[in-house]
Amino acid sequence: MIFRRLAILALGGLLALPALAADDSSALAAEYHAVASRLTAHVVESAWLDAAPEAPGLLDRHWALAGQWMAAWLDTHPQADAGALIAAFGEMQGTRDAVAAQARALGQGSWLVALPGPFGNVFILARRDGHYRVAWNIARQRVPAPAREAVLAAWQARNARQDAGVAAGPMDPETGLLPADGSGRARFWIDAARAQAAGGTLGAQVSLWQWDGQSARLLVVHPYAQAIDRSRGARIEDGLLKVREKGEYRSFMSCGACAGRELDWVVRADPRGLQVLGEQSVVRGLDEVDALFARRLGGRPADDLATAVAIAAVDAIIAQVRGDGGGEAGLGMLGDHRVSAHPEGIDVCLATDEIGGHRFTLRKGNGGVRVVAVAVAPSGCGAEASP
Repeated sequence: MIFRRLAILALGGLLALPALAADDSSALAAEYHAVASRLTAHVVESAWLDAAPEAPGLLDRHWALAGQWMAAWLDTHPQADAGALIAAFGEMQGTRDAVAAQARALGQGSWLVALPGPFGNVFILARRDGHYRVAWNIARQRVPAPAREAVLAAWQARNARQDAGVAAGPMDPETGLLPADGSGRARFWIDAARAQAAGGTLGAQVSLWQWDGQSARLLVVHPYAQAIDRSRGARIEDGLLKVREKGEYRSFMSCGACAGRELDWVVRADPRGLQVLGEQSVVRGLDEVDALFARRLGGRPADDLATAVAIAAVDAIIAQVRGDGGGEAGLGMLGDHRVSAHPEGIDVCLATDEIGGHRFTLRKGNGGVRVVAVAVAPSGCGAEASP
């Protein structure tokens, strides 16, 4: 089972080997399976390589053979579409439990290929000198900025180990296309989460690339955190690329498996260029209440966030928490909370283990919303509402 899953997932055509004739596809397939069988012996918990010195080299070779086989198949099927390419690769492996692959046309006969899952990878197949080759692979990408290269190092086979530190992988990718730039060059995104043994918050990264038919150039790479029980949210919405993140509140905490402070990292990509709009709150109202408490916990003015009556009520809550020996690090762990938006503003009910349940009334004004009233919620706030 591990072999079959590894064989279908570990794509990546890592080495730019010479193009092979169609007659060599059987030999490629045989070597691919032989390497996959050897590699399986070095897989730990279906997610990492063991400490054996030969393990990264086997993974590199496995990726190379996968890409070379697909390139050879395209040489004999140059008119094939994405579905046919992926189906042929799956048939070569002879597996029934294949994870759905992704193949996207980049134009000029080039293909962006990825498979999600353990030991995932992303690569580009391009036609050169009459033959398809693996023209680019993210695991071999080098960038001049050390901080960016450190993030991308998680794709390398040598870091597909649990003890690889900050560069630890392997990565589980998804891909998508962005609008071409003003010169017609293809652009795409890669969103990927790291393998993780435990915990409710996953490390992840999203990167944006430009392909000119010869090489891929990194445009942006953004590391982030995501909740393990939430779907990975990279998508095109309202003409923007949005990636759902798990952020941190300032005045209270959220559990490891909880959604946390839900944010979208937003990028606008159009023919004029690429504009990173940054992180935007998904749950309006809860952010404003959090900001109000954070200001007052730090003894800072908050007249722009709330009325004098609401500020006095928040100060009383903080004084009670501190009188009970808490509050220095915030309001404790966020529990049940509900947010209801309506034409006049937003109603928020939230409970933490330090302050219990409270209702906050926010009303529109001056281009935003302000907290105008605070009241105890004796019966609590009920189940968490989906944003």
